[in-house]
Amino acid sequence: MTGNSSKTLRGIAVMLLLVMTLTCFGTIGASAAGDYVNGSESLYRTSLDDVEKYLTSTTYDDYRNIYGSTGYGKTVELDISSFSPDDSIGDIKVTDIGGRKAIVCGDNSTVNWKLDFDDNVLYNIYIEYYTGDFDLGDDNLYSKSATAERYVLIDNLVPFKEARSVEFEKAWEDVYYEMQNGKYIYDDEGNKLSFTSTSDRFIKNYLFSADINNRPYITDVNNNELKPDKKLIADWVGKYIYDSTGYFSEPLSFYFEKGTHLIGFQAIREPLAISKIVLTAAETVPSYQEYLSAHGDKDYTGDESIVIQAEYAIKTSENTIYQLNDRSSAYSEPQHSALVRLNEIGGDKWQYVGQWIEWQVEVPEEGYYSIIPRSKQSYYSGIYVSRKIYINGELPFREANNLRFAYSSDWKTDPLNDGTTNFKFYLNKGVNTIRMEVVLGDMSEILNTVENSLSAINGYYRKILMITGPDADKGRDYNFDKLIPDVLKGLLNESKNLYRVSDLITELTGDKGEHSATLDRVALICERMGMYPNTVAGQMSTLKDYSASLGTWLSDTQNQPLDIDYISVQAVAKEAPKAEPGFFANLWYEIQKFYQSFFNDYNSLGSTSENASDASGVDVVVWTASSRDQAQIIRSLVDDEFTPNYEGINVDIKLVAGGTLLPATLAGTGPDVYLGGAQGDPVNYAIRSAVLSLNTKTGNKNIGYNFTDLKNSVWNEKNENGEYKYPAFHNLIESNTIKSFEEVRKWFADEAMVPLTLYGETYAIPMTMSFSMMFYRKDIFVELGIEVPNTWDDFYDIIYTMQSNSLDIGFPTGTGGSMILMYQQDESLYEEGNYDYYRELFRRYYYDGDYNSITDTKLKDLDARLAADGYTYVDEEGNTLPKTDGMKINLDSDISLAAFKDVCQFFTMYDFPVTYDFANRFRSGEMPLAVSDYTSYNTLIVFAPEINGLWEFTPLPGVADELTQEINNVTIGGISTIMMMRSVQDEATALGAWAFMQWYMSADVQSAYGNEMVALLGPSAKQPTANIEALERMSWSTDELRNLQSQFKAVACTPEYPGSYIIGRYTNFAFLDVKNNKADPIEEMRSYISDINVELTRKREEFRLPTAEFIKEMERVVNEKYNNWAADNKKEGNK
Repeated sequence: MTGNSSKTLRGIAVMLLLVMTLTCFGTIGASAAGDYVNGSESLYRTSLDDVEKYLTSTTYDDYRNIYGSTGYGKTVELDISSFSPDDSIGDIKVTDIGGRKAIVCGDNSTVNWKLDFDDNVLYNIYIEYYTGDFDLGDDNLYSKSATAERYVLIDNLVPFKEARSVEFEKAWEDVYYEMQNGKYIYDDEGNKLSFTSTSDRFIKNYLFSADINNRPYITDVNNNELKPDKKLIADWVGKYIYDSTGYFSEPLSFYFEKGTHLIGFQAIREPLAISKIVLTAAETVPSYQEYLSAHGDKDYTGDESIVIQAEYAIKTSENTIYQLNDRSSAYSEPQHSALVRLNEIGGDKWQYVGQWIEWQVEVPEEGYYSIIPRSKQSYYSGIYVSRKIYINGELPFREANNLRFAYSSDWKTDPLNDGTTNFKFYLNKGVNTIRMEVVLGDMSEILNTVENSLSAINGYYRKILMITGPDADKGRDYNFDKLIPDVLKGLLNESKNLYRVSDLITELTGDKGEHSATLDRVALICERMGMYPNTVAGQMSTLKDYSASLGTWLSDTQNQPLDIDYISVQAVAKEAPKAEPGFFANLWYEIQKFYQSFFNDYNSLGSTSENASDASGVDVVVWTASSRDQAQIIRSLVDDEFTPNYEGINVDIKLVAGGTLLPATLAGTGPDVYLGGAQGDPVNYAIRSAVLSLNTKTGNKNIGYNFTDLKNSVWNEKNENGEYKYPAFHNLIESNTIKSFEEVRKWFADEAMVPLTLYGETYAIPMTMSFSMMFYRKDIFVELGIEVPNTWDDFYDIIYTMQSNSLDIGFPTGTGGSMILMYQQDESLYEEGNYDYYRELFRRYYYDGDYNSITDTKLKDLDARLAADGYTYVDEEGNTLPKTDGMKINLDSDISLAAFKDVCQFFTMYDFPVTYDFANRFRSGEMPLAVSDYTSYNTLIVFAPEINGLWEFTPLPGVADELTQEINNVTIGGISTIMMMRSVQDEATALGAWAFMQWYMSADVQSAYGNEMVALLGPSAKQPTANIEALERMSWSTDELRNLQSQFKAVACTPEYPGSYIIGRYTNFAFLDVKNNKADPIEEMRSYISDINVELTRKREEFRLPTAEFIKEMERVVNEKYNNWAADNKKEGNK
C-alpha cells in the first residue's frame, strides 16, 4: 500500500467516525458550564468539556427494540422536594405557586432525583406543571410565557435522541374588550372592561349562540373586525412526556435497570414549575371497535345540528393561533362582500406538531355524534395533513390519533376520518370539550425514514468529499467501488428507502403530487451514483442540491396547516352540510365583491377609536412600509397604549409602498414620522434637509428640535399670562411620560447612535439592530476534538482540521469581513480626528490679518464665522470641532490593507465558499462553523428543529492585546431607524412626533410588538429590536441570552457620511477581482481608493462641506503665509 493510499484510508476512517457522530448524536446540555474568557465581558464561552456524556447513537426505535419487552413497573410518585442537590445545578427552588407546592426549575438548571429499582422496568413519565407566569426574584426563575423545553436525563445521560427535546406547552385564552361609540369602557380603576373566551359570558352569548352575526370582536372605524388579545391561562395541567418531533404517537418509555438511578430534566429554555412527577404505565387506548362496544349502540337521531364557529375557540396552545379572515367562499360563516370578518381559525398559524385548539359544544342528549368540520387544506398538493382529537380531555380510541384532511382547493365538509372510516364520537349530555391537536399521523413513520435517509445521504456526501475534495474532477476515476464500497451500497439502500416512501405516499394519498416527485428525484440520483461509480464525481453538485431540496421537503411536510370555518356536531345519519355554494350563488358573491372593490380599500388601516382623528389635539402622521398585519399591530398598540396615556396627541398610521418617502417629503406631502428607514437614510436625508435633528442646539427649526432637556424646553414654559403654553405637554413632561432624548439613547447600545449622527446632529433613533456572531455545531466540534476559537489565531488553527474533513466555513466576503478585523484593532473606516490641526488650519486660512497676534474678541468672531459657513460644529460636550471627518476613506492604511488581505486569503488560499445556503449546509453539518448575522437564529430554530441543542451562536473571536491578553472581539452592527421628517412644521407637532417615537421604542412597547409579531408569523419572527431591555425579555435560553448580552458589549457601527454608498460597490469590485482574477489584494484595494475618495469629495462639494482637495489648498496657502505651519503641525494631529 502506498503512503498516499494509507493517508487516504486513514482519512476515510476518521470521516466514518465523524459521519456516525453527525447522524447519530443525541444532544448537548444547553446549560453547560460557561465563563468569560480572560475576564472579558464581551467574550462568553460555554464549555464543551462535558458534552460527550450527552451524546447518544441510539434512536427511540433502537431503544424500543432493546428494552421493549421489559415489563412496566408499579406506579411511583416522586417527592418533588427531595431532589438530589449533589446531582443538580442551577437555580432550583421549592415553593408554593399557583396554589400548590412546587419545585421551580430555572432556565439554567439540571435537576435530578435519585431512585432505587428492585427490578428491570419500563416507565412512562407523567408530569403536572404550571402554565401561568411567575417571577421568583431571579432572572433564571422569571417566566416569559414561552413553551418550556427540557432534555430528559437518565443517570445524567440522554437515553435516546428523541429525549433531547420535550416540550411543556402553555394554554391561552382570547380577551374581548367592551366598547361604546368607538371607545373602550373602563372600570373605576382605569382598567378596560373585558371578558375571556373561557368565561360563561363568552360561552353562553357567543359560542353557544345560534346567531352568527352576534359578534364579540371589536371593530375599526371602517367596521372591519380585529382579532382579540391573548392572555396566558394560569392553571395546573398534566401530561405524559411525548416526542416533540411527532414521530411517535405514544408516550415515550424509559428503561431502568435494577439498582439506583438518577432521573432528571435539564433546561433548554424557560423556567418550569412542577407539582407532580409520576412514573407509571400509560393507560392503553382502545381500538375504534372496542370503543364502540364499550359505549353500546346509541346514536343521536335528532334533527338539530349543533354548529360551533371555529373562530370561537375557548383555548389554544399558543398565542400564535388566532382568528383569520376567509374571503374565498360565500359560504364561510359569517361572510361579507366588503368588510373583514374573522370567520375561520388555523391556517399556517396552526401547523406545528403539538399545537392544539379547544372548543366546547353543548349537546341535547348523550350518544354517538358525527363531528364534521368545514375545513380546507389547500397548502400542499398531493398530501394530507393530520390531527388528533380529544373528547373531554381523553383520546377516545387509537385511530383518533390519525385523522386525515386531504388536499383540496375548496372547502370540504367530511366527517372526521382516517382516510377509510368515518368515525362517530360518544358525547355526554350537556357541555363537552373538543380539542384538535396537530400530529403527523400516518406520515410520522414516513418522515422519520426520510430524516434518517437525509442524515445518511449527507454523511455519504461528506465521505465522498474526503476523496475528491471540494472540486471533483469529473473525468478522473477515483476507484470509489474499491475505496468506499459501503458508500455506494448505502446510496443504493437510501434510494430504495426513498422510492418505498414515495410509493407509500402515493398509496396513502391516491395521487403523485409534488411531495412524491421530490423524493423520486433524490432517489434517482442516489440510485445512479450507487450503480455507476464512474459517474459519482460528476453527480456531486446534483446530490448536494437534491439533499438541500430533500431537507426543505422534510421541513415543509412536517408542517400541517389546516383552516377550519365551523364544526357541525350532528346525527350520524344526517347528511353533511353543503361545503360550497352553487355556481349562481358564488357568481353573485363575486359580483358583490367586485362592486364593493370600487368603494373599499382593503389595505387601509383602521383605528378602533375616532380619537385618532380628534381635531382638538396635535395630529402626527406615521408612515410604515411594513406588511398590513404588522402595521395593524402598531395601530392596535397606539389605540391601546398610546392614545389613553398621551392626551392631546392623535396618531394616524398609514401603510405605504417602499420608495415613496423621499419624493413625498421633498414634495411636502410626506409623514411626520417614518418607521423602518435604512441605516444610511437619516444622514442621506439630512444633507437634503428632508429629516430633522433630535438634539440640535442651533435653535434653527429647519435643522430640527432639541429634545435633550424637556423640562427646560419651550414645551414646558409659560406664556405672558403665567399659563403653560402647552398644558397637556406640561403634564406629560412633568410625569416623565415623555422621555428626553438623553434618557432614550440609553436604551440602545452606544454605537447604535453613530450612523445616525452627523457633525453633532442626531437625525433618528434606532429601531432594530443586528450584528454578526459565530454559529457552530457543538456535536461536530466535540467529535473533531477542537475548541471554539477565542482569537483569530485559534480560528486559523482549526481551519486545517475542518478542511481535512471536507467541512466548510462561512465568512463575510470583502470588507464585510475585513471591517471586523479592522475595528478589533481600533482602525476606523474613515480618516477621522486631528481636530486641533484642522480647526487651527481653518482659522489661519480665513483670518485676514496676522493670526499669530489675533485677539480673543476677533478669535471669537472668526469662530462664529466658521460655524456660520458650515466648517465647524459644537459637539455634545461643547467642543468646537471641524467638519472634516469622512473626507477620505481609511481602507488604505496598513491595518486596513492587512485585514482585507487576510479576508481575501480565506477565499483564495483556504477556499471558503463565496455564496452558500447557510441554513441547509449548517443543518447538514457540511458547514459546522460560520460567521453570520445573529438573526440567522430565527431561521435555524424553525428550519432545522432536528439539530436543536446541537448548535450555538456565540460572540466572535478577537484580537488579543500583547500585554494584557484581553481580547477585543468587536463585531459590526447594522440598524434600521425611526426618523422625524421635515413635514413637521411647528413645535407642537414636533413634540407629538417625538412622543410617539420614544413611546414606540420603549421596552414595554417593543416587547408587546415582538410578542405580537411572533403571534402573527411564528418563532421565525423574533424581532432584533434595538432596545436592549426589550430584547432581553424575549424567550432565550440562558446561554443564548448571555451570548447576546456579551456581544452587545462589543459592537461597533460604521458612521455615515455623504457619499458613503459608494464604498460597498467599489470594495466589492476589489474583492471579486482578487477572487476571480487572482489579483493582489493590497494593490487591488489601493486601485479603488482614489475612485472612492473622488465620490466622497463630489458629494461633500454638493453639500458645501470641507473636502480633502480644499484642505490641500488651505495647507498650501497657510504654508506660504505662516512659514510651513501646516507641514510642521499636521503630524501632531490625533488621527
